[in-house]
Amino acid sequence: MKIFNSKNKCTIFFRYVMLLLIILYLISISINNVHAQSKPIILIEISGIIAEGTYEDVKSAIDYATSLNAPLLVIINTPGGSLDSTVKIVELILNSKIPVIGYVYPHGATGWSAGSLLLLSTHVAAMAHGTVIGSAQPVYYDPVTGSRPVNDTKIINAVTTYFKEIAKIRNRNETAAQEFVTKNLNLGADEALKYNVIDTIANSIDELFSKINGKIVKTSQGEVKLDTLNAEIIKFSTGIRNTIVRILQDPIISYLSFMLGLYILIFGLASTHHAVSAIGILLILISLVGMGLSINTLSIIFIIMGIVLLLIEILIIPGFTLTGITGIIMVVLGVLMLPLSITPEKWIIHSDWYEQVRLYIIASITPLTIFSTISLYKILQAKRMKPKLYISGMIGQECITLDEISPEKPGFILCQGEYWIAQSTEEKIEKGEKVIVIDKKGPTLIVKRKTET
Repeated sequence: MKIFNSKNKCTIFFRYVMLLLIILYLISISINNVHAQSKPIILIEISGIIAEGTYEDVKSAIDYATSLNAPLLVIINTPGGSLDSTVKIVELILNSKIPVIGYVYPHGATGWSAGSLLLLSTHVAAMAHGTVIGSAQPVYYDPVTGSRPVNDTKIINAVTTYFKEIAKIRNRNETAAQEFVTKNLNLGADEALKYNVIDTIANSIDELFSKINGKIVKTSQGEVKLDTLNAEIIKFSTGIRNTIVRILQDPIISYLSFMLGLYILIFGLASTHHAVSAIGILLILISLVGMGLSINTLSIIFIIMGIVLLLIEILIIPGFTLTGITGIIMVVLGVLMLPLSITPEKWIIHSDWYEQVRLYIIASITPLTIFSTISLYKILQAKRMKPKLYISGMIGQECITLDEISPEKPGFILCQGEYWIAQSTEEKIEKGEKVIVIDKKGPTLIVKRKTET
């Protein structure tokens, strides 16, 4: 009979633990080998308007890709955006230690304006069939007449030179880069490849990886040979902060937030619902944060002064006077001036996008204008009406005197819960007596003492 003492039990337990650890170690080695053989490529998408939030996203993605020593694939589908933010992204790409691949994708995507500049700056530039790049001429925007190309040589020369220098660094077509700005040149994938603006055409990410595999690119750390076959794509997800910043910094979102806040604020003040007014103020502040430093100072002054005048009109001055009219005019002018902060010195964006902005402006400002016009008309109409007092309903009403009255001495009476000036017909009536209304002369009621029956 075999007896297991505590020492034997410990030995058996130790052996089982060691066996488990060996198994786990072998599993970890196999997993690590799989990961070692799987070459990661980080993917980030630039879609919509390029703004400060886009720069934060790309910076985070490059930092992450650098930590994994992996190339970064940037899918571009944008009408353009902030020139300042685009230049900062270009600087990140030019100084990147890892290769950055720019890819205008999927079919139907565009790399217009600032998007073209991003594509020119990447180590490898690619397009899918059915995509377009170009249209980088700066555009002025007028909320009344719409957009028009900028011909100011100071602006054109600055932007053109920057485009050409970036193309030169990447050994790409400087003439095409120049004409993106000066002639609003647009190129499809085949033309872009023919004129040495891009490196390859690919209709899918797998096809792209197949075509650029083995290509040697020069990063800030030296030459790197791309190894993209059977690569594992890791999609970079932006943090909550970057997502919020990117949303708030979209000019359309900022504008709509401002208009919604303005409507809510006006409603809250008019209905004395202070909680509603607070929500309106919050939306306005959020919109101003989204607009950032690019907001036109004069438009803000107009808006703030206009709101102050409207507050004075609503809370202090009875009726509706020139103060309120001036406040409405200043607010409308300030709102109309807000899109002018999207100046060509700061933004390069396709003109079609401005037409979308114009539609949003018209759609949001029209209800306010109609409401203000109707309100002003009704108020002026009411002010021009002659005062009317329908005395017929008061004839025969019983009232009580609050003062001693007589034909020579008018005094106050209380009639139907209201105070009136009254005179008697012939006799003197003491305070506190009951009287009957028999007539009215101007603002004065004519009364007689009530006869007790």
